[in-house]
Amino acid sequence: MAAGARMVCVYGGVPKGEQARQLVEKGADVVVATPGRCLDFLQADHLLGTPLCVEAVTYLVLDEADRMLEAGFLPEIRKIVASCPRSGEAAGQTRRQTLFFTATWPRAVREAAQALVAPSAVEVRVAQLPRPHEAPQGASGSEPGSGETLTANKAVEQTVEVFGYHQEKLLRLRELLELRSWPSCLVFCKTKQRCDWLEKKLSETPCTWVAAIHSGRKQLEREATLENFRSRASNRGNEKGMAVLVATNVVARGIHITGVPLVVIYDFSSAADYVHQVGRTGRAGAKGRAITFYVPGDGDAGELVQVLRRAEQTVPPGLAEIAEPQEPQEPQERPGARSTEPLHRKSEADDARQGWKRQRWAKARGKK
Repeated sequence: MAAGARMVCVYGGVPKGEQARQLVEKGADVVVATPGRCLDFLQADHLLGTPLCVEAVTYLVLDEADRMLEAGFLPEIRKIVASCPRSGEAAGQTRRQTLFFTATWPRAVREAAQALVAPSAVEVRVAQLPRPHEAPQGASGSEPGSGETLTANKAVEQTVEVFGYHQEKLLRLRELLELRSWPSCLVFCKTKQRCDWLEKKLSETPCTWVAAIHSGRKQLEREATLENFRSRASNRGNEKGMAVLVATNVVARGIHITGVPLVVIYDFSSAADYVHQVGRTGRAGAKGRAITFYVPGDGDAGELVQVLRRAEQTVPPGLAEIAEPQEPQEPQERPGARSTEPLHRKSEADDARQGWKRQRWAKARGKK
C-alpha cells in the first residue's frame, strides 16, 4: 500500500454502521468490498446516507473474477460499473481502468467480462499455456466447454493418492498429520457438513490445533479462526504443535495466507477448483506440497491427469487407470461398513446407474 493511502474493507455478515462511519468520517483511497455490500453503500439510506461514491474511481479491480461471475454476481457488478466513469473515458483528470485477476478464465466468464471493459482491453497470462484453439493441433486438457487450458503451479510438489473407499481417507490424513513434517496445513472438503465432521475427528489428534471455516459459521467467528490460523502458520505467537484449518472448496478462492507448506484436498471436485486449492501453498516463490485424495466418482480424472502432466507432476497408475474409460465413476463405500462420515446425496437416476458404473470400474481394474 502506498505511503499515506487509506484503505477500508466493507463486506456483509456484520453491521453496516462501523464500515459506513469509516467511509464518511475519514474517507478512503482504496475500498476493498464484496459486491453486495458495495452496492448497499452506493444506494441512499435514510440512516446512513450514501457512504460510498465511485464517480471518480480510477481503478476498478475484480479479484477472483471468474468465481464472482460464476456465482451470479454479474447483475450487481454491472450496477457498480454503471456508477463508475466509463472505461477509458476521462473523469476530471483521471481515467478508469478495469482489471480482472483470476487463476482460471473460462470462455463463458470471459464473454461476460468483455461487456465491462474497453474494446482495447488486453489479456496477460503468467505461466499459463495457450488455450486449445491457440495451441498446436491435438493439444488437450482444457476445462470442458470453456476454451481454457488449466495450469497448476509447477513449484508445488503435487501428489494424488487413489483410494477405493471414502472411509480410508480419514486414516491416511491422520497419518500425515502425525508425521509432524509441516507446521501448518490447509484441508479442503466439498461440504460444510464434511468440514464440521472432519474438525471433530481431527481434534482427537494429539498436539494439533484444528478449526473449520465455512459460510455456515458467523462472520466474526470466521475472522477470528482465520486470524488464529494465520498467526500459527507464521508462528507469530510461538505456538507449539501443528495448525490445521479445514475449509470448503469455495473458501479456496479467498484464503491468502503466507507460510502454509501443505495443502490436502480431502474431496476432489474439479480441475478448476484443484488449481485454486494447489495455489494456496507455494506462494510468493516459496516451495509447497499438495496431496489430493481421490476416490472413483469424485470428479473427472481425465482433467486431473492433464493438469498434473502440464505441471510436470507424476500421475499415479491408479488415477490413469480410472481416467482411461472416460466414464463417470460411482463413489465407493466399503462393503458392510457403516460410517458416520457425511455422505453425498444421490438421485434415483444415480442409483439406477450404480451397477453399470461399478462394472466399468471393475473392468478398468482388470477384474471380471
